[in-house]
Amino acid sequence: MGWQRGVAFNQFGDAAGSMGAAVADANCDGLPDILVTRFGQASLYLNSKGGFFEDRITASGILDVSSQLVGWGGNFLDFDNDGDPDIFIANGDPHFLKGMPPLLLENRGDATFTSVGPRAGPFFRTVVNGRGSGALDFDNDGRQDVVITTLGGPAILLRNELAPGHHWLTLQLEGTQSNRDGFGALVQVTAGGRTFTAEARCPTVYVFQQEKRLHLGLGSAKVVERIAIRWPSGQRQELTQVTADQILMIREPGESRWPARPSRAAGS
Repeated sequence: MGWQRGVAFNQFGDAAGSMGAAVADANCDGLPDILVTRFGQASLYLNSKGGFFEDRITASGILDVSSQLVGWGGNFLDFDNDGDPDIFIANGDPHFLKGMPPLLLENRGDATFTSVGPRAGPFFRTVVNGRGSGALDFDNDGRQDVVITTLGGPAILLRNELAPGHHWLTLQLEGTQSNRDGFGALVQVTAGGRTFTAEARCPTVYVFQQEKRLHLGLGSAKVVERIAIRWPSGQRQELTQVTADQILMIREPGESRWPARPSRAAGS
């Protein structure tokens, strides 16, 4: 139950109305943390080895820039490919067709964040009535982009040009004995003396279904020394000496239990 794990209430003891929840390892300790956008104060629940979460929204610095805004879509993404998850939040008025500026927050590597909107482009100085948002690599260039939907207006694609010089790896998992999308697979990637942890999840956020591929920023590392996967079936798989800056398809060992995906005819 939520109260047993520390996520039923926010830092101020309120059971506030929640909008969306996003999951990532915000403080890079190998454990999944939770960002919750809200009608009121947002929450950043940091996990512990005992499975208890503590809301660290004030200490994170997020509250300083978000407290006067109403957050809807919230996403973890590594927009600068430095190896730690940053945050995008879509904001908007809950009652009227007037806008609020979105937020792009850079992770310092320890789950403390600073707003980088002023250098992220003119859109972050624009007021829009944002609602859903999702992170994805729209053009497969290794930099995570953002799509934001608006109330009473068109969807907006924000193409990322903020990660020059940093390396990356995108993993597309396919289960054979596990579910075909590989949801539930635990992945550890070791590169440049660091270990990055991720889990393949059904990527549902507030009124949005975002990209299911796992994107990992690698900083200056050009080679991944090791990729270790524990599939939901219990199988373990390991790859070594993988070149960075590629989209890598990884198939679970074994003959597939699933029918072949239909091929698309040319021009369809």
